[in-house]
Amino acid sequence: ISENTLKGFLCEWARTNLFLQSEDFLTTWWLVGIGAVTTNQTTAPNGTMTADLFTLWATLWSQWVTQSVTTTAAVYAQSIYVKSNGHNFVQCNADGGISLGYVNFDLSTGTVTTQSLWTGSIESLPNGWYRLRVVTNTISATTANVSFAAVPSPTATRGQTAAGTGTSGFYIWGAQFELWPNVSSYIPTTTTTVTRNIDVLTYDVRNVIANQWAFSAVSTMNDNEIFDRRALNLSSFTINRLHVQLRTLWIPNVGIVYWDGVTVRSVIGVAAWTNNIAVSWKNWVWLNLYMNNIKYIGAFVPSLSFTIIDVGGGVLWYPIFWCIKNLRIWKTPPTDTELLFLSNNP
Repeated sequence: ISENTLKGFLCEWARTNLFLQSEDFLTTWWLVGIGAVTTNQTTAPNGTMTADLFTLWATLWSQWVTQSVTTTAAVYAQSIYVKSNGHNFVQCNADGGISLGYVNFDLSTGTVTTQSLWTGSIESLPNGWYRLRVVTNTISATTANVSFAAVPSPTATRGQTAAGTGTSGFYIWGAQFELWPNVSSYIPTTTTTVTRNIDVLTYDVRNVIANQWAFSAVSTMNDNEIFDRRALNLSSFTINRLHVQLRTLWIPNVGIVYWDGVTVRSVIGVAAWTNNIAVSWKNWVWLNLYMNNIKYIGAFVPSLSFTIIDVGGGVLWYPIFWCIKNLRIWKTPPTDTELLFLSNNP
């Protein structure tokens, strides 16, 4: 895999795809109006011949594919992979009993065009595929339908009718509906919902990181985060000591905190959108953070001994949702010049 394509370890927290039959839109799904679905018509983004074709009839009418889900009063994320086959305007919406929100997408330009209450984004993929992503407002607790609809224009209102040519439409694959305010990686389902476990990498560094250490982490966030996310958790046996985290609450913050055995203390917090970071510490000296070729001095941190490094999940904060591309650990801290370079040239 080329260097600019390789993302590394994708670290995500537990998620459940609430849609059943995420790749078969004739099984648990049903049509609203007069569109037609034909299964297994082209190659899906995962390389299998499992993408279905949604064809619009030439009559102006509702043309949706939909599935009933049971929700709580919360924010959800909806997503699907779509490829144009002559019709370019797709809308994500739901029954009015859940929410009046919707998002329109234009497959000819790969853009979000019109949205109300909900927030959309679109990811371009090879071979003409896009992943449509939607984050809802706080929807109602009920059982109702969540839909993907053909609409007549990029500015169509919610649930507006559309007409095709009788052969035009779009391919669909990999539908997902999950309880959380951003879209995670695809979780395939068949007859039941499927939950992905939290992803965590654990490294045993016993006798390596004792009185002095340094590391750098090169990462890429997939979506905007709105809660605490921890990148690295360094611990001594069962006592968690030091955490490097990103995106504290709603602030684009890169921070380092540690537990002194009594309370959690904030050491460094830098407002920045970057996720390429390097950190160094030597026993009884200041903890330093390096980011975008700038050195930030944190605080005097007492003697700590680390034997385990967890990348992703753990305790105290939510796990992260990002890709770790490169993680380096040194027994002896590199120089400031070396760490500054790493923070700006991952």
